[in-house]
Amino acid sequence: MPIFLFLFFHIIFAGSAPDEHLASENRFVKVDVALANAAVRSGGKGTILVSFTPVDGIHINADPPLAVKLEKNRFISLRGKPNVSTDKESGFLSTSAPIEQGFHVSRNAKPGEHVIKGTIVYYFCSDAEGWCTRFVQPIMLTLNIQRK
Repeated sequence: MPIFLFLFFHIIFAGSAPDEHLASENRFVKVDVALANAAVRSGGKGTILVSFTPVDGIHINADPPLAVKLEKNRFISLRGKPNVSTDKESGFLSTSAPIEQGFHVSRNAKPGEHVIKGTIVYYFCSDAEGWCTRFVQPIMLTLNIQRK
């Protein structure tokens, strides 16, 4: 009986996909992250583009919503929430266009290359097997900050 309870709670709270949330790559969902513009002026605004490509039979949940988080950086901060669209028929996150997350570059940012590090947290599910799990995708982008 104790083993049954352990398995039950593990499946309910951790999902039954084998420890996908601990890896840096997800075998069920390919994630591409890029900057809309690799160069932004001090005091300017930029956009992070996130594209999801799930394998057949996998969908990305729109609820709970995905979250973009950046490591502490005194020159770069997020603007608002990600611009996410959902599929009208299924209600799942639409993967037909990239998700956009705005950011702001401080006026005090020195010109040159700056590394943006962070994570994208999202939830995905298997249509056939019925499991869902959370995944934390690390991101690292290089931004060229230019003078005003």
